[in-house]
Amino acid sequence: MVGVLGLMVLAFLRQSLLSLVFLGIIIMVIAGVGRIPFHMLFKNIRPFAWLILLTLLFHGLFTPGNALIIIPVTGWNITVEGLQVGVIYTLRLMYMILLSAVMMYTTSPLEMTDGLESLLSPLKKLRVPTNELALMISIALRFLPTLVEEADRVRKVQVSRGLNLEGSLIKKIKGLVPLILPLILSSLRKAEELAVAMEARGYRGGEGRTYYSQLRYGLEDGIAVLLLGATMSIFLLLPGKFLFNF
Repeated sequence: MVGVLGLMVLAFLRQSLLSLVFLGIIIMVIAGVGRIPFHMLFKNIRPFAWLILLTLLFHGLFTPGNALIIIPVTGWNITVEGLQVGVIYTLRLMYMILLSAVMMYTTSPLEMTDGLESLLSPLKKLRVPTNELALMISIALRFLPTLVEEADRVRKVQVSRGLNLEGSLIKKIKGLVPLILPLILSSLRKAEELAVAMEARGYRGGEGRTYYSQLRYGLEDGIAVLLLGATMSIFLLLPGKFLFNF
């Protein structure tokens, strides 16, 4: 988790295209080691394609420089410098999506919960309820697919009753109300049922709790940390400007 966060920070730390290409190769190597099919990995970019294209177009239009494409009638220009900046920002956005996907494909929600609780354990001295925070994240990850299925079921039920989701933007927004309200009520009902079930099983927070899965630092973890540290060092030594001057 710390490594993914560090690689995301590195993506925004440098403005060099060479550095970003190097980082992209590292992400592909990590995905290969994790045995993640590339078509599954890049499938996660598809929902954000409109945002990536919008980012590229925005920088191409509003960054001053040498005109590459002149849009008729409007008088707008897409500049070479704008496309260069747009490529850098789109690569950063893609890397954030890919790194998140790599972690989700290689780490189970339970492992992420245990890891997050372990990372936050020093905050227990400040009386921060780290166990409850980790449990909330675990429950959210667990019920996210259920929530998606429930939303699809509510949509089909409402459409069968005559709900029309076609038309203007305002009409589509109004049509979302019959979908959102049942979904909220269903979520609240499931949350209440889960709370009652946890209390019936004796859950009283993190105090005195034991763990079935024990996190242990092994040889493979040490090798992974060393490789990640070496990768970050090489990335910082590559030619190119930093986003901030140290």
